[in-house]
Amino acid sequence: MRPALFDHDRLEVYQVARQFKRQLQGLLPLIPRGNANLVDQLKRAARSITNNILSVDWMPHNAIGFLLRAHPGAQKTFRICTS
Repeated sequence: MRPALFDHDRLEVYQVARQFKRQLQGLLPLIPRGNANLVDQLKRAARSITNNILSVDWMPHNAIGFLLRAHPGAQKTFRICTS
């Protein structure tokens, strides 16, 4: 594993989000043609996870607000992936 260059690289949640994006890229070709909206939504949802992590000031009072905002998006992505 490469050394962490930035603070967010040290966060396990960021590493898991990046792994999710890589796994999703492998699954997207399996979605049947005619579902471009679903593919687009999944790409945007996966990208937003890492973008939200990067945009956070990880001071405790700010992190709580981030987690409250990010939770609905994570639930929506999970529902799409498991339906």
